[in-house]
This record gives sequence, structure tokens and C-alpha cells, in this order.
Amino acid sequence: MNILKQVWYEMRQQPLVTWVTVSGTAISIFLIMVLYMVGKVDTVGAAPEVNRDRTLYAPYLHVRSLDGSTETSGSLNTEMMEKLYKGLPGVKLYSAGNGWSGRQDVNVKGGELYGAEVKHVDAGFWKIYSFDFTSGRPFTASQVKADMKVAVLTEKVARELGKGADMTGREVLIGHVPYRVAGVVKNTSPLLKNSFGDIYVPYVEDPNQIWSTYFGQGQLAMLLDDGADVAAIKAEVKRRYDVLNDQLKKEGKEAVYHQSPFTAEDMAFEPGSNNDPDTEGARHRRWMLYGLLLLVPAINLGGMTRSRLKKRVSEIGVRRAYGAKRTGIATELVGENFLLTLAGGVIGLLLSVVFITAFSHLFVDYLGWSGSESGVNETPAFTMLFSWGMFGMLVASCFVLNLLSTGIPAWKASRVNPAEAIAERR
Repeated sequence: MNILKQVWYEMRQQPLVTWVTVSGTAISIFLIMVLYMVGKVDTVGAAPEVNRDRTLYAPYLHVRSLDGSTETSGSLNTEMMEKLYKGLPGVKLYSAGNGWSGRQDVNVKGGELYGAEVKHVDAGFWKIYSFDFTSGRPFTASQVKADMKVAVLTEKVARELGKGADMTGREVLIGHVPYRVAGVVKNTSPLLKNSFGDIYVPYVEDPNQIWSTYFGQGQLAMLLDDGADVAAIKAEVKRRYDVLNDQLKKEGKEAVYHQSPFTAEDMAFEPGSNNDPDTEGARHRRWMLYGLLLLVPAINLGGMTRSRLKKRVSEIGVRRAYGAKRTGIATELVGENFLLTLAGGVIGLLLSVVFITAFSHLFVDYLGWSGSESGVNETPAFTMLFSWGMFGMLVASCFVLNLLSTGIPAWKASRVNPAEAIAERR
């Protein structure tokens, strides 16, 4: 309580210096939080991808000749999925799909055409991702195996096609092919690239799309058991690559292992089909940028802190004369400044949330090369931005900024000679 009173007193005595300090902190925290949130959009758990921290992805295969003259990379066929990934220890569920959505014309019989993103998925898709059905239900494994023409629509497509009527059980034409609507789900965000679609239909491998012994149109998602060892899973996949390469040597080829299956963080940096993800390097570069955004304003704020403390030299001298310890004074000064830093941090946090939710689509390409046409102006929902982990990042940033800007001035102020400080006051 004494610290709060002291902070309030200092704010009234030196309002300009105080508010410059708060605003400088707010700007610094704003920039850090914007970068942090943008990075988190691709990894934070949000419906329907609530299990991002327990989901691995196997999107590609890379095969090249042993002499390096030719190489090919792309999505997998079912045989390669089985050889490399099925039955891994620690994997609870699998889902195979085409890995991307394609825009097609959709309509009801006699109705106007409507452009929608159509995603091909299997029955496991509905178990890995938590969709909220407003009516009907997902299609089943038996329906997928039988290649039945069933579909799940999102609310916006159902509303557009049905003009307000329930679409479950009705027939729609997708690419001029009739499908029966099995259910309707709430709309999904294009920022959730692995689950996004306007319409979902069964994934059945097309023989015409198996363009070699190894490649097809499929990508795989895997939901892990709680506590599963990702490193052990990757080691097992690497062993399977070695077994595959023993066979490919006869053909003068090899399958290149690129650290798959990938985590959500790996996928966020879009590793591509023929190179390893540089997740560790990207993480280091991001932390270096955070450090710069803390260090530069800390130097400026340190000057403001020294300016405030100069006016308190006599007060500190009197307290030292009456036996106050240097560590106690320094700790109290750092604590007082931390409250100002935290106030600026909260302001910076609020500004960053407003910016991300309202304006970031004008400056940030969240979707990258894989973005869908319907998501060009998509911005993250608040639930994708705020988390206690993010709040912890805010407090940690404020604490570090406070130490950098206040630590040395507070330490010097606590070492003032009491006699000289009191004489200076006179």
C-alpha cells in the first residue's frame, strides 16, 4: 500500500516524466505483443483445432535419385501413409485428407451457383477436430469407404443455399455432382488452415491422382496420446524411412527425411516439401527481436528513471541516515517503477488486441501461400489471441523492461551518501 501511495505521489509531482515513461512502455509492449500474437495464431489451440499442441502433421514426401540428377516432392498416397506413419506408438487417432481446400461451384437444384471451399476428409477428421454441429452429424467411416456422396456444410453455406431453411438431409450439387447433406457445422476460420473449409466431403483416394508409386493427393494429421514423446515418434518415422530407402536403393533413389511429422509450430513456418523446418532458428530470431524491442526503449526509459530519482536524492539520504538498507531502498524503487511499467504494459496489451482484431489484416499475411480466397481479409478472433500464457509473456516483458531501465539507476540511488544528500537538500 505504501508503494501505491508513493507511485501516486510521484505521478502528481512529475506528471510529464511519469506519462512519458508509461507511454514509452506501452509502445514497446504493444510491438512485442503484436509480434507474439501473430506468431501464436498458427499454434494456439482454438475451436475446432483445440488440440494443436497434441497434433502432428505429415504433409509431404521427398524422393530423389542417388546421383542427385532428379528429385520429386509432393503429397503422399495411401501406401506411403501406411508405410511411414500408421501404427506409430503414442498416436491416438489419424486423419487423411487432401490437405487443402479447392474452390468449387455449389448450388441446390435450380438455384444460383455459389463459390465455396470444398475440403476432402475422412471420418477420423471429425474426431481429431472439435466441430460444433448445429444440425445433423458427421459422415461415418463406412460412408467414406463406400464413397457415398455425403457432405457437411458450414452455416454460411447452408444459409446461402437454403435461404434460412434447414439443409440437413437435402441434396446439393457440388461441382454439378449431387451430394446428400449429413450435417451443418458452425463457421470455421481460414486461419485454422488444417481444418478450414466451407464444405466437407469424404476423402477417397482417386487412382488418377496417384501420379507415381509414392505420391498422391493425401496429407495426414495425427492426434497424440497425453504425454506422448514427439522425439520418439520422429525417431520411429526416421527408422521407417531407413527401411524404405533400403528398398529404393534398388531403383537408384532415396526418400529424404525432413524431420516429419511436424508440430503446429513447425507448420507455422511453412517448411515446404523438400527442406527441413528451421523452427529453432526462427524461434531464436524472434526472441532476438523481442530483446531488441525491450533493450532500445529500456535505454530511453532509464534516462526518465534517473530524472525522477534525482528529485528524491534527499529523501533517500534521510532514509539512509535513519538506517534504511541499500538493498531495501533499491528493491522498493524497482517495485515502484514496476507498477508504472505494468500500467504501460496493460495499455500496450489492450492496444495490441485492438490492432490485431481490427487492422492487422491490412499489414499481416496470416494465410501465406496456402491462404484461401475466402480468407484474404481474415483476422484472428479474440479467443485465438488471449491466453494466460500470453498474459504471462506480458508480465515477464514488463519485468525485464523494468529491470533494464530501473536496475542501475535504483542501485546508484541507493548508494548515495546520506550526509551529501541531506546537504544538497539544504
